[in-house]
Parts: sequence; structure tokens; C-alpha cells
Amino acid sequence: MKGVENIIKALVNPRSYLNLIVIALIFVSLFGVGIATFVVAVVSITIPIAFIITPFIYQLNPMQIGPIVIDTMGKAILTSLIGIVLLALLLYLANIITNLFRRYVFVRIGRFSIGAKKK
Repeated sequence: MKGVENIIKALVNPRSYLNLIVIALIFVSLFGVGIATFVVAVVSITIPIAFIITPFIYQLNPMQIGPIVIDTMGKAILTSLIGIVLLALLLYLANIITNLFRRYVFVRIGRFSIGAKKK
């Protein structure tokens, strides 16, 4: 019965509801960050992969990057090498950003406690 009493104490404690509001606000504020991160992640993977496979598809459909048209094997190989370097750089950058988010979430979670404050 002690577990039921703890649940009832947590339900009548105003601090529990304050914690729920704070957590909801954090989730709402991070939702936009999550959507933006997802879009950046998808673009960061698809563009280098498109560059990397250029030597295999340039004859079927010439690729155009701004004013540059990729229509020869030399340009396609150069584009592929740029794609490999770009993929490596973007994966390294994603690792740094993930580390920063991990630290941010750790700091945010460390500040708040859920439920009744223990005496």
C-alpha cells in the first residue's frame, strides 16, 4: 500500500504539475529544433550520395550544379570525390552537433526532478 500512497502524494503535490508543465514546455521548444535537425540530416546525406553516384548516372541524365553541367567522366569523377569529402565533413559535423545536444539535454534533465521533492 506504500506505493499507492506515494502515487497519491505525487498527484496532490503541486510541484508534480509544475514539473509536467516545464517538461511540456521543453518538448514544445525542442520540437522545432528536432524538425530542423531532421531536415538538415536528410539533406546532408542525400546531396553527398547524389554526388558520389554521379559517375554512374551522368550519361543517363546530365547533372547540373548551378552553372556547371556534369556531362563528362572527368567532371563526374571530380564531383564524386567532392561528394566523398563532403560526406566525411558532414558526418563529422553531425557528430559535433550530436555531442552538443547530448550535453544540453544532460544539463536540462539534471536541473529538474519529477514528482514530490524528498525531505
